[in-house]
Amino acid sequence: MDIRGEYWIHEDGWVDFADGDVGDYNHEAIVVNLVQHKIADAMAGVEGPNGEIKNHTETSYDGNIEWDEFTQDLEEVFDGDEDAQLDAIKQAGITDEEWACATTYGVDPREFALKNWGWKSVRGNNVDTWNYTRDDLDTIVSGLDEILEQEGGWDAEDAETEVSIVVFSTGQHFTATLDELKNQLNPQPTKHPAQEYLQQKSRERDQYYGWMTNIAKQQNADQDLEKMHPAYKRKGVNPFGDSVMGFKTWLNEHLA
Repeated sequence: MDIRGEYWIHEDGWVDFADGDVGDYNHEAIVVNLVQHKIADAMAGVEGPNGEIKNHTETSYDGNIEWDEFTQDLEEVFDGDEDAQLDAIKQAGITDEEWACATTYGVDPREFALKNWGWKSVRGNNVDTWNYTRDDLDTIVSGLDEILEQEGGWDAEDAETEVSIVVFSTGQHFTATLDELKNQLNPQPTKHPAQEYLQQKSRERDQYYGWMTNIAKQQNADQDLEKMHPAYKRKGVNPFGDSVMGFKTWLNEHLA
């Protein structure tokens, strides 16, 4: 089954629809809106020469900021002094990369989310990730399961869904089915050839020792039997245990 839409998979496996041709926001817009919201929230109440910055997050709709209104407010509060604005932004804990992402200048919002948030970008059967650790794989598998469920419900064919994965930090690129990705999370234990050889030899040695022990016990029993009195060899007698026929009965039989 092919994946039809575009999505963000969050670091915890949560899925956001990110197809701008169908919905309101694409991958980039979702990231930019979140970064802008963070900046506006951090800057609310910051004082400058001409007052303080308003809390623009209180009037936001669906978490989105009127960015133009915020930047205008920022400029007015600091009387157009760009250096003072940037200094106040840094003092509020906002990084240069976050500011560049919010202003869409010099930073790809999609790569920003891959690198800094651990999100995974899904466009059809193509998945982008910054790293590819076990945690990243777990996030990808959980997200793809959720996406396929949303797009039509899970069925057996979904396990054969093939995806192309690009690891941005290394440039690594490979394809795998969803079932193969799940097997990477739960690999079947394998034995080293040398380990299998030694274990097989150990089993053969134990079998050989058991066989030789039985032969030795039988040989000892045969030798002991040869040395016994004929009375212990008569019918109905266990020469190495208790007699099942009394000696008087045996004597009467042989004297008759």
